[in-house]
Amino acid sequence: MKKEPSVNERAFNCPHCEAYTTQFWNKIYVSRIKNERECPFFPEEDFEEKVEAVDNLPDEEKNNLIEYCGKMRLKLVFVSDEKNYIDNPALRSQ
Repeated sequence: MKKEPSVNERAFNCPHCEAYTTQFWNKIYVSRIKNERECPFFPEEDFEEKVEAVDNLPDEEKNNLIEYCGKMRLKLVFVSDEKNYIDNPALRSQ
């Protein structure tokens, strides 16, 4: 029996290929900048170099941050966890 796609279901038939599969849903939201004096973060051209130079940041965090900044440079909406990758003061512009 074919099950029509619906936002109220977790599984249904694909409208294109008719395969029955599970749909994974995500919550979409924006996070307001709470400090009124703070502006949105956009990586500068040399940002990756700054990330690599930070001694107290584990390699995995550096790689995650560089990947995150690459996505930001595309200027498209993307999926990310809620972690704020730019909290390290050494990564902020002077």
